[in-house]
Amino acid sequence: MNSKENCYLCGLESDYLPYRHKAERGISCKRCGDYYIDDLLVECKEPINIENGAILSGYTRWEKELGNSPPEINAQNIDQLIEDHKSFSTRDKVDKLLSYFSKINPNKGSFISFDTKLDYPITFLKNSDEFWYLLLEEAQKNLGYLKVEARDFAKIIPLGWERIELIKKFDLADKKFEIERRKVDSGIIYEESNLKERANLNGTRKSSGLARKIKGLYLATSLDKIEKKNETDKKIIFGKTILMDSNEINILAERIQRFVEKERAFVEEKIKNIYQECGSLSYYENDIKDVINKLEEKTKEIILGLQIEKDQRKRIIPELPEIDIDELLKMEEGTQLEFKSSFQWDVEQNCENKRLRDEAVKTVAAFNNTEGGYLLIGVDNKKTIFGLNKDYNLFKGDQKRDIFLQTFTQVIENRISIDFAAKIKVDFFIIEGKDICRIKVKFGEYPVWVRDKNKNEIFHIRIQNSSKSLIPSESVDYIKKKWPH
Repeated sequence: MNSKENCYLCGLESDYLPYRHKAERGISCKRCGDYYIDDLLVECKEPINIENGAILSGYTRWEKELGNSPPEINAQNIDQLIEDHKSFSTRDKVDKLLSYFSKINPNKGSFISFDTKLDYPITFLKNSDEFWYLLLEEAQKNLGYLKVEARDFAKIIPLGWERIELIKKFDLADKKFEIERRKVDSGIIYEESNLKERANLNGTRKSSGLARKIKGLYLATSLDKIEKKNETDKKIIFGKTILMDSNEINILAERIQRFVEKERAFVEEKIKNIYQECGSLSYYENDIKDVINKLEEKTKEIILGLQIEKDQRKRIIPELPEIDIDELLKMEEGTQLEFKSSFQWDVEQNCENKRLRDEAVKTVAAFNNTEGGYLLIGVDNKKTIFGLNKDYNLFKGDQKRDIFLQTFTQVIENRISIDFAAKIKVDFFIIEGKDICRIKVKFGEYPVWVRDKNKNEIFHIRIQNSSKSLIPSESVDYIKKKWPH
């Protein structure tokens, strides 16, 4: 056998991979990655059209980028692989492009090189022309995630990096849900087996009654999975159980709808096979309509529920639960949690830096204006216990904790208000022999602004794990939604 062979997916001259068994051929393609394809498909000249080849090329390339073993394409799974990977939207393709570019060079501000002739399968596109269109028209012009600087260089701009952080949360939520889905699916297989065994014993192994029992089992399980998907996404992607932002609700609704589409196809196929096995196909068309209707009703119920939760939340001040220090230290920074090494000691410069106070002030104001939250001082964002000794050493006197608290409170009073400072709860804890400070800020009964050194008032909110300032017009719109009365 020659050491070179044309890739069966894209036609590029490629290397062979070692045989795993006689009935398949291994290809290592610069464009498509590594994969195995069985001899039957090769002899039948499959995949026979450009579109299917592009889909499979994207699939095999992604598997390599994810660090997975070379996948196998065979006569039994080719149709399913094509079906599973042909429904990516333009936004999906841009997301894949951002993920790929951020892995090539994870440093913000750096230029990222690419080769349109080799890299286009990463976005499940057919050719390099479509790749250029995705780069220039969608990723750069329409969405504003990238800036293409030259023929083969691009830079991810801040909005693109924000999207990348969101994509990472999508991936994490999908992985978390996959664990739950497998548990549910293994349970339904067990229940189905029990129903069939009991039916076999009482002589009703082939009956519409058995078919409908199993249909009901699959329907109930699918409805349960939709609920679990919704809850997992809210918790992992947004870190909260009630969403207030319309954009967040739209993202969640889109993910639920896409999941239900896949679940519907899965359930339809399973139930059809069961009705055929039970000799009840004549009832299938009518019964499957009931299943589809209930899945659609559940989807509408969840999406409507998200909006209702949002509207109800506008009318109440949400409670921030009391979370003990040990639990907070196990959590990751997010909308309602932030770690800071110190209050006014510059860890990098190893000196006093009172400008660092600004970050703490912005954080507590942003918590008030968003969902409430906890600020831990004396812990860095890697959860290393730094302690407050460096801050304490800047004060004269013996009662260091009291002076720290007085200083912190005075800064809040000066930069925001005395009334706001009185509503903040401050506690101290000893962890690993070092003092750390926990500041609990509830969602505010009213919005607050932070005064800068020029007495300008700035409005801050939390977005993911950081505090952001809004321009005046944005602040007005935000306040109207958050405090409608």
